[in-house]
Amino acid sequence: MTSLAEDDGGHIWLGTWGAGVYRYDNSSGVVPVDGLDAASTRMVHAALRDHTGALWFGTENGVFRRQPDGHLEKVVSDVPVLTIAEDTQHAVWLGTNDGVIRFSNGKTQSFGAVDGLIGHVVQAIWQDAKEGSLWLGTESGVSRFDGHFWHTFTRDDGLPHVTVRALAVAGEDALWVGTADGICLLRESTCDPDDALAGLYVRDLWSDPDSDELWIAAGSGLLRYDGTALHHELKEDVQALGQDSAGGMWLSTFHEVYRYTDILTPAEFQDTGIQPDERRVYAIFADLRGNLWFGTEGGLVRCSDEAQPHCDRRYLEDRAVYAIVGDADGNLWLGTDAGVYPYVRGEDAVWDVPAFRTADGLASDVVFAILRDASGDFWFGTEAGLTHYRPSERAPRLEFGVEGERRITRSYHKADLPVKLAAADFRVNSERLRYTYSLQTGQTLTHGFAISNSLALPLHYRDVIGERVYHLRVQALDPDLNASEEAALEIVVKPRPFWKVPCIIVPGGLILAAVLGVALYVFVTSIAVEQRYRDVELTLSQDETGLHVRACVEGEDIAVATVSATEVEALAERVVLSVLADLEEGRASEDALRYLGRRMFETLFHGELAALVDGHALRLRLRFEESARDLAALPWEYAYGGRPPRFLGASPQTALVRDLPVAADAPLLEPRRVPRPLRILVVASSPRDLAPLRLSAERRRLEEVWKSLVERGEMEWEFLERDDKSTMDALDSRLGADEGWDIVHFIAHGKVGDAQSYLCLEDEGGWHEDVDEERLSALFAGRLGPGRVRVPALVVLN
Repeated sequence: MTSLAEDDGGHIWLGTWGAGVYRYDNSSGVVPVDGLDAASTRMVHAALRDHTGALWFGTENGVFRRQPDGHLEKVVSDVPVLTIAEDTQHAVWLGTNDGVIRFSNGKTQSFGAVDGLIGHVVQAIWQDAKEGSLWLGTESGVSRFDGHFWHTFTRDDGLPHVTVRALAVAGEDALWVGTADGICLLRESTCDPDDALAGLYVRDLWSDPDSDELWIAAGSGLLRYDGTALHHELKEDVQALGQDSAGGMWLSTFHEVYRYTDILTPAEFQDTGIQPDERRVYAIFADLRGNLWFGTEGGLVRCSDEAQPHCDRRYLEDRAVYAIVGDADGNLWLGTDAGVYPYVRGEDAVWDVPAFRTADGLASDVVFAILRDASGDFWFGTEAGLTHYRPSERAPRLEFGVEGERRITRSYHKADLPVKLAAADFRVNSERLRYTYSLQTGQTLTHGFAISNSLALPLHYRDVIGERVYHLRVQALDPDLNASEEAALEIVVKPRPFWKVPCIIVPGGLILAAVLGVALYVFVTSIAVEQRYRDVELTLSQDETGLHVRACVEGEDIAVATVSATEVEALAERVVLSVLADLEEGRASEDALRYLGRRMFETLFHGELAALVDGHALRLRLRFEESARDLAALPWEYAYGGRPPRFLGASPQTALVRDLPVAADAPLLEPRRVPRPLRILVVASSPRDLAPLRLSAERRRLEEVWKSLVERGEMEWEFLERDDKSTMDALDSRLGADEGWDIVHFIAHGKVGDAQSYLCLEDEGGWHEDVDEERLSALFAGRLGPGRVRVPALVVLN
């Protein structure tokens, strides 16, 4: 017998190991209960009677719930449930062999090691009635859970679209939720769409506390909603809204940053070398300390909160910052394309890694909006839904690794050893804690921000005479920016004795490092990785409602996404034309190209389709139906996205091919006639200073494909590689030899730089030589003219 529970009628229910469930009363004795018939479900670990009188049975194959009327249902499947408990909020907690599951209102939520649980196998659960905390007994110790939780809202809860791009307060206990297809009003657990705001592609929201009007930044412009009607204030693609300390509204469009009081005027930034690029501002936030913050395609920019801002600092430059929210202490939370990053005001530092990601409970890592309500809860708008998060108020504990000691002494040659910290937080993995510290010696005070519990401190020793004493104070921060109590340590560094003071120090370590570096380089460059590409085909068609993208993966249709006609028009007529015009004039920055790329990526991989790119190497084929013929002219190769983000047309992880539409009445191309046999020259170049290519494998593949043609005398081919000197001179010589060639097939590296494309061939020493378009074109053009050998009709770049 493994467990006991009593029902409302006074009957005792017995869980057994291997024999299922029995019921006992004084009149009938012990009676077996039907329903748990499979062998795995007859292995009962736990039993519980909840507040409704229902009985719960945890088995080797899930959880069964028996209602008071006798109805038996399976609540959770295919997981061994070892213990069951009900909390004061009537949520039922299930301890399993891989964490704990919270069951409430028909929905489940899982917690594991990533949430700070000390072990995997949860065998006991108990709630402290006074504090409300849950204590979880595992195979590795005890964890305490104090109400830290996540909840995600989706279309099932009323969202017009799963991509949530903006949030704003709508009075007490209500939120405006702006999505990619309209706005809804969230009260309690349901979001009610507003018909007057349907179909809008929302980028930002701002609720005016004085007039209760809602300002909307959308692809169709700047809109104002007074509760009954929608008014257009600016007909331009508005990216972000924000209010400064003087009550002025700031907004950004694709072309400009504006400040709006009674009239809309372009903002003037003082020329400091650091300023937000007006083409890529996604978020605007004014804090309580006189700072104006801009979230951009190239990170977070800090400026002064004044009519002509002075910008002095940029953070997180490799991330796109879509949302900013702050607290009374001046800390910020940043929504990015890779999760939520905290900014710690006291240290003027942004965390090195996201504090919150999908693994922590976010609906998606791409966070477009953040709001913190009056109760301190966070609301995160993501591309896959709206996530509600209640942060903990419990601070982590911190101790130094030297147990019980507050003073340590080090000899001079160990001065630079790291100081070990021991932080404990049952909710959060200790690897996700960060540390702030101050270090003082004499009148010199140093502050720092550390990303690990091994502090590398600037400790120095004296020569011959005198100890050096350091006073170290440290606090641990969790992802909610709760700080531990300050821990103090005194470090005494002994001086170096006179007989150890050298006159000349031979840099033997540098020599060793150089030798190891050469060995490592030879090892790394000898490895070639063959990627497994996923075949993805996107078929684009268009009608009056917008662009329809049908996705097919490995030959199987999986989804269709629709982009509104307004968004497609804005992309083609404003974004693409503007950036390409700048590109032709040499004014387009890489950030502007990323902005263009993100817009194109969001069009191709709209909504749920974005997951197709994440973490995969793609063989991507774009098929344009006749209705979308005009869209085939757009530069889809600039599409920029995925995780990690990349330009699809330039990434080695993506092979992108277009299938262009051909009109039904288009004349067929007359094939070029060539004398037999067909002659192919294969030029294989793998310079010794670039990543090696698998030339032998490529050659074997070509031999296998062409074998039958060669045997029938229909084709001849030659493989030109390093031993044959695959240099420009050798190529020039071979192109003019014998009868010439019909096809030249390159197997080589390529690269793009200085607005040019290059083919990487080899020089005389086997090192790489960059061959630009002009040199390559001249090489082939020189074969033209009467009396010359065959001119290549096709050049293949592989």
